Amino acid sequence: MTRKVYIRPEPGEPTFVEQWPVECLITDSQGNTGKVKEGTFSELKADIVGAELVLIIPAEQVLLTSIFLPGKNIAKLKQALPFALEEQLITDIDEQYFVLGPKLGEQKYAVAVVAKAYLENILDNLKQIELYPGKVLPESLLLPLHEGKLTVAEDGDRIIVRTGTYSGFACDKTNLGLMLNNVVNENNQNKDEIVFYGSQESLPSELDGIQCEQHDVSHKIISLLYHDSAPGLDLLPSQYIHREKIDIKIKQWIPAAAMVLIWAVIQLSIQIYDFTKLNKQDVALQQSLENIYRQTFPDARKIVNVEAQMRQRLEELRERSGKAESGFTEMLVRSAPVLQRTPGLKLHALRYHDGRMDLELEVRDLNSLEQLKENLIKTGGWQVEIQSASSVENKVQGKLQVRSVKS
Repeated sequence: MTRKVYIRPEPGEPTFVEQWPVECLITDSQGNTGKVKEGTFSELKADIVGAELVLIIPAEQVLLTSIFLPGKNIAKLKQALPFALEEQLITDIDEQYFVLGPKLGEQKYAVAVVAKAYLENILDNLKQIELYPGKVLPESLLLPLHEGKLTVAEDGDRIIVRTGTYSGFACDKTNLGLMLNNVVNENNQNKDEIVFYGSQESLPSELDGIQCEQHDVSHKIISLLYHDSAPGLDLLPSQYIHREKIDIKIKQWIPAAAMVLIWAVIQLSIQIYDFTKLNKQDVALQQSLENIYRQTFPDARKIVNVEAQMRQRLEELRERSGKAESGFTEMLVRSAPVLQRTPGLKLHALRYHDGRMDLELEVRDLNSLEQLKENLIKTGGWQVEIQSASSVENKVQGKLQVRSVKS
């Protein structure tokens, strides 16, 4: 957490900004309040430099109110805001700086209005001595916020009042009773719900008899002005946001961005390495497949797509194998009854290859062999050829070749 310094210049426009009297409330990096210092900007600059600056604007200079604005487009609402408040202001809207705050309800928004010349004069003077506030807040919204109660603080001859999260004002002591009665009546609040920071003697006579939670304050009132409980209502114009502050915020992200970039480069390098490695493996695998293909199919010539060509060849072999198996089964099944009905037939050998069945057998006589041939032709429509026939011991031994018509 950044160390904060709350600075509250005295009213007026000094000739030399370095001699501008100012009060400072210094907090540490944990947000704990430290000591209050008084002096000029030149005297206190050493305590201010390097801290996050919060400029406190007197409550008299800021109008805090609320307004109903229809619509959801924030840019258009900001454009319409000055015209919506025009009737409530005694000065020209071009002379005012308007801040649209957080949404308070259905189409209701908190609003802050400050004189443009006053605000710009302070910020321009601070810029001359190289001081750049990170926030500009009205002092009434830096008082402690007591939910459902009014917070009232005595500051010399003036009184600062916080009436809500985004509302408050300042007045002199003589008008405090009237102002508080108006606020209480407008908000239907109980008069005993007031927290007062100041001496008992400072309570106006109009409030005599009212039970207030009273706190004696012996130190400077700025020691109370650090309760930043009104987020989203910063009076700092965008043109006064210091570029160096933006650069600091950007620089805070540089280490993280560098780590992300390094991680991305490492990941990309790993992917490139993996791609190169896989590509080499793919080339080697492709070459291995081509070698296997050529060994398996020596008649292969041109290889265009080894996977597709090998798949095609294997499919052809599969179909050929299926047809051969089917042809042999059919030929055996259909010829078996014919062989069984042939008198005296003895089958010595049977071989099958590529649609051709070779039989070595023995029959009674040559006539039986011729009859067997005719019966096989009639049964299967095959081509049957007697390749040899010889008479041995009153028997005929022969060889028959049975072919399918397609083969």
